[in-house]
Amino acid sequence: MIQGGELKPPVLIFVQSIDRSKELFHELIYDGINVDVIHSERTKVQRDSIVLNFRQGKIWVLIATELMARGMDFKGVNLVINYDFPQSVQSYIHRIGRTGRAGKSGEAITFYTKEDAPFLKSIINVMKDSGCEIPDWMLKLKNPTKESKQQLRKKPINRKGIDTRSDYDKKKLKRKREIIEASKKRKAHKLNEDLKKVNKNQDQDKDHGDDKSSHTSSVQTQSSINKRRRKK
Repeated sequence: MIQGGELKPPVLIFVQSIDRSKELFHELIYDGINVDVIHSERTKVQRDSIVLNFRQGKIWVLIATELMARGMDFKGVNLVINYDFPQSVQSYIHRIGRTGRAGKSGEAITFYTKEDAPFLKSIINVMKDSGCEIPDWMLKLKNPTKESKQQLRKKPINRKGIDTRSDYDKKKLKRKREIIEASKKRKAHKLNEDLKKVNKNQDQDKDHGDDKSSHTSSVQTQSSINKRRRKK
């Protein structure tokens, strides 16, 4: 989508958790996208500033958790992306309702995984009402059970971390971290060895000092004895 120029700002992207919003943010920053992220760990001042910049067009893409986006007015959104499949039909309606407002056209794209597939049938009616053409394969899907929908509302699907780097890049980064870690261990080991040598030298100097004091004391004692003998 990025390479094909399909991202027409302003774009609002929904994810299911704070951790995933951070991961996606770093991925898009890496791609050179003018992006920011809003979630409950940002301060109110930060959140207000982000929303204002998004409205003014200073931020092209805004990543948000659904809970944080509730109650916020995002005007003029051209595209909504459900990066993570919504946990309910109501959630889906709430998300896509952020685009196409005030008589303007808008677009919504929903990504789904194999684990999300059983719940696709539940959003078909909403898609029909919005004028979407429903492919035959979606119409043939089975309706999700009531129990599975309730479970999804309570607990989202466990998803893998967001990371689009190639296996080669991941291995390269892992190797780099291992080299850095090994270097730190070598430096720490060398420092410990140097400290041991310093402590050992200090102990030896102390022992030599004690021997010298003992020797001096012995000489003084012998000298005193010789003086007594002369007096006699």
